[in-house]
Amino acid sequence: EAVESFELSLSRPIGINIEETDDGYVTVTGISDKAAPEVVDNLQIGDRVVSVESSFGGKMWEVYNADGLTSAVTSRLPGQPVRIVFERVLQEQSADVRTVTSESSVLNDAVGGFRQAGTIAQSPAG
Repeated sequence: EAVESFELSLSRPIGINIEETDDGYVTVTGISDKAAPEVVDNLQIGDRVVSVESSFGGKMWEVYNADGLTSAVTSRLPGQPVRIVFERVLQEQSADVRTVTSESSVLNDAVGGFRQAGTIAQSPAG
């Protein structure tokens, strides 16, 4: 599975909905229409929350559940940024080339393998 990791420094309210999935991830399930432009421009439904900055010391802690992420974010004062690392499962792309004549060919792009985030195991309180 190919994933892309990226970090955002966000201030609360962040404006995302999260849920835990059966495969053990905390996944973005919604983005508020009042979310900051950085959230709207960079996050997608299905992105996973991988780690969050600790309240003290600036260390990154792995995110195992929605409650842990919520606690880490709400321990900040409004406007105080928190670093969060996300990852996105990349779509696999393949190309199938077939020869039509000896002088031309047709290129068919096949996009598949997008892994679904999984079935919701628990909804966050709120």
